[in-house]
Amino acid sequence: MVLASGMRTLQGIYAMLQLRPNCECCARDLPPESPHAMICSFECTFCLDCAEGVLKGRCPNCGGELVARPRRPPDRLVPNIRSSRDVIVRTEHWPEAVRFYGHVLGFTVSSRAEAMVGFETGAFRLYVEAGPAHAPVFDFLAADVAATKAHLISAGCTLVEEDPNLPRCYLRDPFGVVFNVGRAPGSTG
Repeated sequence: MVLASGMRTLQGIYAMLQLRPNCECCARDLPPESPHAMICSFECTFCLDCAEGVLKGRCPNCGGELVARPRRPPDRLVPNIRSSRDVIVRTEHWPEAVRFYGHVLGFTVSSRAEAMVGFETGAFRLYVEAGPAHAPVFDFLAADVAATKAHLISAGCTLVEEDPNLPRCYLRDPFGVVFNVGRAPGSTG
């Protein structure tokens, strides 16, 4: 595919810089808007102090020149969303489901609450919740749930349910998959 600008995309997907978050030399934070980020042509990322000082303008990995990393406009930033190992199912037949996953399939209980039981299955944790039934829900984590929700809704997702007190929300993507967006550990958004 060729964009109007003449730029080619890979399999129709717009390819963009990774905007790595830290200096590979000193671990300094380099957010997307940082004017202190330097990169080589392979996107190895260093802070300005390390690039000019210790590295003398050359990437230690490839030997290439280190140049200022372009800053991405804030409205084009993609939220940092990562999956957890959690899959959630909700059922109106909660006692039966808990018995099935615990006794028939033999999964080990990893957590227990008033209306939810977690099972360790090996590759993922299965949470069985009491309530109106819905299909399995995958769990994604983000630093800022509200901003991520707004970004995903603007991209075509629809809100299924929300609990701002946790904060978390269930979204359905344009392809029918429902997932939870919850707060990533250590974040405050």
